[in-house]
Amino acid sequence: MTTSNSLDPAEWARELREQVASAKDEGYFGPDSAMWHVNREAVCALGLGRALLLQISHPWVAQAIADHSTAPEQPVERLLATAKAAQLLMFGSRSQADATAHHIRTIHTHIVGTLDEDVGRWPAGTPYRANDPEALAWVLATLLDTSLTVYEGFFGPLSPEMARRFLDDGARLGAMVEVPPEMVPRDPASLRAWMDDMIASGTVAVGSHARSIHDHLTRAGSVGSRSFRIYSTLSRHIACLTVPEALTAQFGIRRPRVSPAHRIAQAISHRTLPRLPLRLRVDPITQEALRRTGMSI
Repeated sequence: MTTSNSLDPAEWARELREQVASAKDEGYFGPDSAMWHVNREAVCALGLGRALLLQISHPWVAQAIADHSTAPEQPVERLLATAKAAQLLMFGSRSQADATAHHIRTIHTHIVGTLDEDVGRWPAGTPYRANDPEALAWVLATLLDTSLTVYEGFFGPLSPEMARRFLDDGARLGAMVEVPPEMVPRDPASLRAWMDDMIASGTVAVGSHARSIHDHLTRAGSVGSRSFRIYSTLSRHIACLTVPEALTAQFGIRRPRVSPAHRIAQAISHRTLPRLPLRLRVDPITQEALRRTGMSI
């Protein structure tokens, strides 16, 4: 892979697959959980770009990345780090999930600073800290909402019961990284209303650091292996279609038009994908989690 990023996604996936395969138990969720039911589907990985775009739309997150990481210049590394943490929390063993959560909590205690520009309702000079409960809840919400959005876009709506169970699982996952469970809405409509309120209030708003990270991410997605470029294109298309319009406007992203052909393709996907065998739908990393629980795929 000939990008400025030091991590090769193929090598990263191989190492993560080995980690998940070596797990000694089902972890904190397991094959009967709604968390596994949704996130085992390979198409959900196409939401990573959307989740990152939503995350950096919070000025505290974008400033923290600018101040404390190489992600502005190496956005693929942040994507892979986010994906690895999520996979181990969801599909790893309890010890792997505990170690991942401990690592996240430890890092967050050291990430503090101040905003260097006015963004949304936040004036320059506002102090930020990564372990602020509301900021953590926003990051978790971006992951949960993205999983639901992408899953339902390809498979059709979840039942209200399954959606509630998924968000209950999300609250359990969030508690591992110090998101207060009471801050996690337990139905999709409430989750999206809370996110809309965060945007409308200016708590979440796009500043120059977020736009810079987005620009680097766009450029990184145009180079590398053919499979990575295809993935990046699809992931970017989904993000442009489904990130709230108030934010895409702030990023300067032109939203693609939803054509009749797109709606027909989505209807075909809703009918076809659920009928495919799991081995054709589940990504190789998650397959290892299913195999170690004895599930036939």
